[in-house]
Amino acid sequence: MSVRQNYDSVKVRVGESVDLMCNVNAEVKLCAIQTPQGEYRPFFEGADYDRLRRIADNSGGTATSCGAQISPVTEEDNGQWKCVISVVDADGKAATAEGDIDVVVAVPPVSVGFNAEDVPANADALTIKLDEAGTKEVRKLLGRVFRSTLIVFHNLDG
Repeated sequence: MSVRQNYDSVKVRVGESVDLMCNVNAEVKLCAIQTPQGEYRPFFEGADYDRLRRIADNSGGTATSCGAQISPVTEEDNGQWKCVISVVDADGKAATAEGDIDVVVAVPPVSVGFNAEDVPANADALTIKLDEAGTKEVRKLLGRVFRSTLIVFHNLDG
């Protein structure tokens, strides 16, 4: 029995939610999720997990999917999640299949700033050296601060 996942890998930001879904070609009898820390979370009547809620698609009348919604996403959700699905196969025997989904949690920088003490008040240019992680956030910040000013970014070696 093969498992199809809605993602092989998914990127999500801290605080957002993400649905991890696995599908099989049989009726799901038992659905469980394994966290990146190896914690096994079976979904059964009354099961309640912090930030983890079972989702399933039984629109065809039979549940053939197993999944979980993670909300809100935290840094600890980064890593490989596993759907564990148990079914009864065509021969009437129990069968279990697994599907892996890699979750990449994007964590924004705590703060972005620069020191402009050495910039003369009448300067017509400002050079800022950025590492790769800070580039995107600084561009957004400067775009909000200097809406009517053209800012040109150059890659600077060193």
